Amino acid sequence: MQNKLTATDYIELFLLVSLPIFSFIAFSSLSAYWVQAPYDAWRIYEIFILLSFSAFLIFSKNNVLDLFNSKTSFWLKNTLFIIVILIAVSCYFAQYSQRALADTTFYFLLAVTVYAQAIILKKHPDWAAQIAAWLAVLPMLSLIFLPIALFDIWHGRPGTWTQSFTNIRMLDDALLPCLLLLWARPAWLAVCPEQNKWKSWTIHSLVFIVSTIYLLSFLFHGARAALFALSIGLAFIIIFRCVSWKKLILPFGTIIAASTIFFLFKKYQIASGSKLIRSGTSGRTELWEKAIKLWSEQPIWGIGGNHFSLYPPDYISAHPHNILIQWFSEWGLAGVLVFLLLCPLVYTVFKYRCNISPFILAAVVALAVNALFSGVLVYPVSQILALFPLAWAMAQLPTTQTTYQYKTISPSIKILIVVISIALLSVHYKDLFCKDCMSADWHGAPRFWDAGRASHLIPYDIEKMGKAPTEY
Repeated sequence: MQNKLTATDYIELFLLVSLPIFSFIAFSSLSAYWVQAPYDAWRIYEIFILLSFSAFLIFSKNNVLDLFNSKTSFWLKNTLFIIVILIAVSCYFAQYSQRALADTTFYFLLAVTVYAQAIILKKHPDWAAQIAAWLAVLPMLSLIFLPIALFDIWHGRPGTWTQSFTNIRMLDDALLPCLLLLWARPAWLAVCPEQNKWKSWTIHSLVFIVSTIYLLSFLFHGARAALFALSIGLAFIIIFRCVSWKKLILPFGTIIAASTIFFLFKKYQIASGSKLIRSGTSGRTELWEKAIKLWSEQPIWGIGGNHFSLYPPDYISAHPHNILIQWFSEWGLAGVLVFLLLCPLVYTVFKYRCNISPFILAAVVALAVNALFSGVLVYPVSQILALFPLAWAMAQLPTTQTTYQYKTISPSIKILIVVISIALLSVHYKDLFCKDCMSADWHGAPRFWDAGRASHLIPYDIEKMGKAPTEY
């Protein structure tokens, strides 16, 4: 007989369910928000989600997931506090301290949220599979329009399927982890021997069609970074995970089907969006060179979080399309230590890779690769979706504890989470409830807000849109 859910279980379930609800709002283009731009609304919702998971770590008991031995944990904890001190100094010396403070505290709460998710997913593996299944299929709320768009393109008319994603790369980055979750076939997406023949065939066919549509979106958008990351993720599990070829039938079948459709369009020279094969790096080289130059000028403190777009040369992008270079240039030495802090986790994931479901492992690898070429860890929807597989992978790792018990998180870490949460709210508390507001400046590339240089949301005024602000 199944045990009844406790109050804590209901809270944990609510936290997990917030992820597909957030995805539903984003992919459905549902206008369930009080600000003007969907991107700004997604960021606000994301902040509430991060604060909720952070509160879970602060107030719940027995909530430590031991993945490392005591010596490594001690080293990690002390490195974390050094990073906090360095980032505090970096924010102080930054040109716009509030902007830097909001950026660094936000990334810290992202890490806290991943850790909290891992704790809940390890405790409730059945829930993890259900949440993953919903996250895998929800992009179809947007991509249901892709076949219609291709029909229009075939007949010489413009076609689009990005919906509220004003930038195609934002959609591609959010879609990548969903495709790998779909290939994992969690929960009701799996074909079970107990199912009747027609039900199994229907599920398998629908999963194949949906995954083909996802891959077509990458191909017609010319999403080289996402496709490269996907290829590396698949290659990794084939080489290092020894995944059975039976599990690879779906992804390889999808690749063949999507590629065939795509090249048929190309064969008949039908206009179909960005070219897949094109020379150059789409401006990435210039962005990397700028970031490295800024890092070399401020190697200790960095230029300040979310300051990349404020320094010349003036490129349209508000981030360098490489998360490591972004951290190094904006946070200086603290960014380097953050990278070193992740190394033990990377080693543990590789060491126990056979404990992790193959396509979840592929999703983690693809996330890491994609983050070196795109804004997957910059945009709100892709941040939430891409970090879920990482949390699920962490939940599948063995712990150092001999029994299935969790220790209580240390008071110093709880105080740190509280302080950082308050710091983020101190900057953006007015923005969270700013009715009919939007981020606005003359430099529209997304970063924290939809307008890359905007520090806060302001009341919507169509006459002032597009005018350069006097201050950021």
